[in-house]
Amino acid sequence: MRGAARVLFLTVFIDLMGFGIVVPILAFSAKEYGVDGLTLGLILGSFSLMQFLFSPIWGRLSDRIGRRPVLMTSLFGNVLGFATFAFASNVAMLFASRILCGVAAASISTAQAYVADSTDDAGRAKGMAIIGMAFGLGLVLGPPIGGILSSAGASLHLPATLLPGAAAATLSGIALLLATFALPESNPRKVSTGRWSVVDTESWKIFFHTRGLRLAGSSLAVLMCTLACLFPMRYSLK
Repeated sequence: MRGAARVLFLTVFIDLMGFGIVVPILAFSAKEYGVDGLTLGLILGSFSLMQFLFSPIWGRLSDRIGRRPVLMTSLFGNVLGFATFAFASNVAMLFASRILCGVAAASISTAQAYVADSTDDAGRAKGMAIIGMAFGLGLVLGPPIGGILSSAGASLHLPATLLPGAAAATLSGIALLLATFALPESNPRKVSTGRWSVVDTESWKIFFHTRGLRLAGSSLAVLMCTLACLFPMRYSLK
């Protein structure tokens, strides 16, 4: 697991740094196209909505075909989403970039599943902490890099989205190469029998029938909703 853990750490860190580069620039770019607060909220919310809808699908698919293919597909989707952001020239392209990235936002949950496959009960918490460190570090370093790149682009009379988007797409491309050539499969015993469906009703039944899961999930949902509400306020369009 040690070698795989390093590759997984770098993969998540690089991908989340790309995410951190783009998100702070999004509101300022939207302002240039005359977007109001409601539309900005919809642009930001489109990512989370797609993530909510598609993360369970990617999770079930990773059980069936393996973690590595799903992780690679997720990273490739992020490359497309960030590239769309880089060349965005209207509000529709901003929506498209967030929707693409939201659909592809399976890297974290798949990385956590990879850790669960590769560790025993004693080492699982440590493995999950490594993913959390990569997540946090990427989000810490991404926004200042995005600000620097956006300012550099402005001084060169380039669109505000070009350099940050190109940098984020490049970083996700590097993470994709790492996952492709240096990350082994962690789930060789894939679930390939039986009928596969998009909606995992059994998992939802377990969630709603387990008090601890309901409380933990509801608490996390309220926390993330609160944090998401603060983002448009910080970048007020007034």
